[in-house]
Amino acid sequence: MLKAFLTEQLSAQVLSRYACLISSADHCWALRVWKGSIALQILDDIRWQTGNNPLLCSAEARLARWAHIVTMSQVPDGQSLSPIERAILSYGLEMRLWHPAMARAFLEQSVTEMGRRMGDLAVDVVADDPYLRDAFEHAGGMKTEVGSIRLHRMPGASPCLRRVREKLTANWTLRGSALWVHHQTTRWQTHPRILACEVGKRKTVAFFALNQRYMDLFQPVLEELKSRGWWVPVIYYNPLNRPPMNAVAFDDAVVGGQALVRECLRKPHWEIEDALLKESLVSRRWVTIALNASWATAKAQMHRHRCVLEYLHPDVVISFGPETMSLALQGAAKSLGIPSVILAHGFQGPVQSSWFFSATASAVTGQACAEVNRIDQYGINREGLVATGHPPYDEMLLRSANFGGGRRAPLSLRLPVERPYLAVVFARWGTDLFGHAIQRKNLTMIIEALPNDVFLICKLHPSCEEREICEAVLAAGLPKSAFRVVGESEYSTPELLEACHVAVMQHTSMSLNDAIIMSRPAIVIQHDEDVRFVSDAMNHISLNHPSWAFQGAYWRVCNSTELREALVMLTRDKCARRRILKNRRAYIEQFLVAPDGRSSQRVADLVEHLGAGKTPDSFVPTIGESLVQEL
Repeated sequence: MLKAFLTEQLSAQVLSRYACLISSADHCWALRVWKGSIALQILDDIRWQTGNNPLLCSAEARLARWAHIVTMSQVPDGQSLSPIERAILSYGLEMRLWHPAMARAFLEQSVTEMGRRMGDLAVDVVADDPYLRDAFEHAGGMKTEVGSIRLHRMPGASPCLRRVREKLTANWTLRGSALWVHHQTTRWQTHPRILACEVGKRKTVAFFALNQRYMDLFQPVLEELKSRGWWVPVIYYNPLNRPPMNAVAFDDAVVGGQALVRECLRKPHWEIEDALLKESLVSRRWVTIALNASWATAKAQMHRHRCVLEYLHPDVVISFGPETMSLALQGAAKSLGIPSVILAHGFQGPVQSSWFFSATASAVTGQACAEVNRIDQYGINREGLVATGHPPYDEMLLRSANFGGGRRAPLSLRLPVERPYLAVVFARWGTDLFGHAIQRKNLTMIIEALPNDVFLICKLHPSCEEREICEAVLAAGLPKSAFRVVGESEYSTPELLEACHVAVMQHTSMSLNDAIIMSRPAIVIQHDEDVRFVSDAMNHISLNHPSWAFQGAYWRVCNSTELREALVMLTRDKCARRRILKNRRAYIEQFLVAPDGRSSQRVADLVEHLGAGKTPDSFVPTIGESLVQEL
């Protein structure tokens, strides 16, 4: 019988406690790997399956389609769900059932590669996630397909506690009571003085920031709105490294709201058809718990956001997302008649989930992004998609125009005399074995391809700086004098792009767009296993940018030989650089609304348009003079 080992998370404790099970397994896989240093310990073991993007995308697409069908079929108490309620419910289902979906993909991959059947598998599963455990426990799930299953718990954790917590989350009665108790214990407290000093005095747009990265992306719009006389209170969910003046934590902003009254959360009755249940990896009971937990959480968060909004009385709200808090904000705003704007993180290809673009207006980078998402893969029209451009690109376009495409290195960045050329590689970020495997593969290629006169800077991903894996891999193949690993606090992406001769990145990286915007020659590393196109995903591409739809603005490589050729040519040959950069204008004009450095102004115009009570469909963005010159 084929032995498989599956762990919900890979950690040093898992590797130690379950060493015997791992050593006896034919196939091993981890659904989450939070540290690259842990991944490095097992990547050379061929039994550990890293998977690939088509495999992961296909599993996610199937889950998204199932969640959409389940959500669309719900009519609790004879009342149809609103679009925002469907979005919140669909998001909750996908997030909660992600682990079982990925586990099923691993098992399918294992038996396919070995030419075996599911019944030939004996699986050891290390997990605390209640949905993942249920997928292997209940009679209609993988328990009936797999030969044998043994469940184990994560070291230092308690599966029973996780189950109890999720059941409590799904209990709308307890949630309603908790909201009432919270109101009674905080009703006589006051809001932070920071917020109170401006309420009702002038036009207000409230920005809800998830983290520092989204705060940085919004900063240009914040400054533009302030210059127009708007008050822009910032409410943040996660701590900010560089909070703007008068920013307030969401939990603090909720304290003291007088609008929150005891309102029983509507107890929904969910209808789950047998045909849909057959496609589910978890039991009817846990599908119901997932629906209840998603519903109760969303309603509770909508109450909390409504509390803040009724106090601030903003004319417009802005958020990034989508995720639970952003969707709850949009739902609360809609219930109060306040228009909401969501700013897309970057180039947005055809999305596969039904919870995207639920705000009153969604500001996307360009018309191509708006058109490709105008009708989703389920045939539903999406409204309010407005092409504004991407605010962070304003500064990049201006910087590029000011230094004319030349190099300008920070004074603190000095290259060794023997290495006068500078290449910047942008590290990728991932929380699965596949992401870490690709990270190491890319860095190994660069080690093999780096010319002796080129200095390498590895820029860590701002979302999760995997310094350990990057430094370990590079140090194993390059002398210390040949490279340096830096984080966001040391050098920003625009600074490094201005300084470098050539930039290297994964084809799904946002840094590719940054390089093209800033007129830097870019080399894209692409591997067959990393191509994101899968038919199941309805032509789903990277959420970051449509690099495969326009391939003339960078140099694509697949191995170290091709990478070395590209590095040599683009650091030394002006004609080679011009051949790459000549397509820059066409790329930008296809995927940006206008390369004029006025995206922040257009987003601010959109905010004022909605604040005046107008609809997003009647908004006409202003277009300025292009900052991109023909070569």
